[in-house]
Amino acid sequence: MTTRRRQVGLLLLVSALVVSSFILGRQFAKPAWQDVSKQAATVDVWVPAEQRVVSDDVQISGSIVPPTTSPLLPASLPDSAIMTVAAPQNGATISPGSFIGEISGKPYFILAPPLSLYRDLREGDEGADVRTLQQSLTASGYKVPATGHVGTITLDAVARLFATAEHSLPTENVPDQPAATQSPTDGPSAAAAPKPPPKRRYIPHAQLVASKGGVITSGLRVGDRPGGETPLLRIETAPRSIRALVSADLVSRFAVGTHVAGTLAD
Repeated sequence: MTTRRRQVGLLLLVSALVVSSFILGRQFAKPAWQDVSKQAATVDVWVPAEQRVVSDDVQISGSIVPPTTSPLLPASLPDSAIMTVAAPQNGATISPGSFIGEISGKPYFILAPPLSLYRDLREGDEGADVRTLQQSLTASGYKVPATGHVGTITLDAVARLFATAEHSLPTENVPDQPAATQSPTDGPSAAAAPKPPPKRRYIPHAQLVASKGGVITSGLRVGDRPGGETPLLRIETAPRSIRALVSADLVSRFAVGTHVAGTLAD
């Protein structure tokens, strides 16, 4: 009987301990870091959306093309040609109609090409070379009708060109014109004084050089002698540039006037 009582008491003690543990566990909250439901909660974040190009740069490889230069030298020069007035300074820009120097006292100019002069021209001359001169004068700022005939208008236009360098058109005696005599003024016994022969203007073709102009890179100074391998001027007709191949889909990105930046590689 005593043993049975002991077993019942032990059973009651164990039951009491289990109930006590359950009651105590209900009194304590679970730590937040163990709460999986809270850790998995979704947090909404709202940011304004915008559409833009992050970078519009295009990189291509190319090569540098050096500037193009051309010599300027008249078709023919006087004997013992020497610079009497220097050409414009290096770095100056010349264009059709510009004075490019004086050689042995004669001024030289450039006119817009094409220019097919091969002879000096006088009033009354006609031909294709006259027409190219008239067209060149017009393109150089001296408007002249392209008639193919040398008249007063053409001569006056070239005279205005020469006047920009403080020169006049050259003149020559009119051929096959006998010298006129002047009536005596000192009485019947005085000898008749001959009149000077009549003069006419002409256009010296060698002093007009065909060129579109450009930036002067070198030129002769006073006392220098042009001719042969020594041009009157050397001009830059095309600046240094960059040459590159661009795919067809990028051609529109390189319109005239587009600014580009380059990096020189060793």
